[in-house]
Amino acid sequence: MNLNAEIFSGAAESPKPDGVPSDGGAPEVDEALDAAYWRAGIVNDFRVWLDEFCAEADASGPPAKDEESAPDLFALFGELAALRQETRGLARAAHQNGMQIETLAAALRSETTAQTAALSHAASDLKIQVPTARREAQTAVLTEILNVLDGVDNTLRAFLARPVPSWPWRAPAMKEREEAVRSMRMIADKINDALRRLNVAPLAEPGQEFNPRFMRAVAVTERGDASPGTVTEIVRQGYRKDDQILQIAEVEVNKQ
Repeated sequence: MNLNAEIFSGAAESPKPDGVPSDGGAPEVDEALDAAYWRAGIVNDFRVWLDEFCAEADASGPPAKDEESAPDLFALFGELAALRQETRGLARAAHQNGMQIETLAAALRSETTAQTAALSHAASDLKIQVPTARREAQTAVLTEILNVLDGVDNTLRAFLARPVPSWPWRAPAMKEREEAVRSMRMIADKINDALRRLNVAPLAEPGQEFNPRFMRAVAVTERGDASPGTVTEIVRQGYRKDDQILQIAEVEVNKQ
């Protein structure tokens, strides 16, 4: 049923309410009465139509659900709200993960900087320590070589100081002595040649003025052919390499 058609058709057919004067009055009064009558008729007809519509709805029962009905807007809104909440949660988690990654990256950069500084410091120390260690090792080796040379010199001196046996063993003893002296001198010459190649030089020479910085006086002599305060005999030769004293010379000094 068309609601507008029913209302307007009912309003046209409805009788005038009681107390409303009939036609024939003043024009202004008639127009006001007609408008009031029309409004009262519309309200009355709408009330009747509404009662009939409610009666029909109660008689027919609830309408059958359409399988292809429109989507539930409240459910859709709830799903959108849940999706928005989940998106916000994921965004917060991503932000927290980003902050943690940035913190870890900063810690890693700091640790890398510290390790780089430590490595640079260690490299600098190593650059200083390697030459020192090399020099100390070379000094130790040279000291051992000098000890061997001292042993050869002492053996040679002791061998030369031995008395020569008398005849008939003199000739064989002299021959053996010469061979031994030649062998020991060859050994000493080879050691001295190796020391020269390593820039190792002797410190003391006969006739040189005594220098307490690298000489030690082990005896005092009185010789007229030597100047006072000079070296007359080298008991144990001293050596140096460049500006480093490897071994102090032990000498005899002429009395001043």
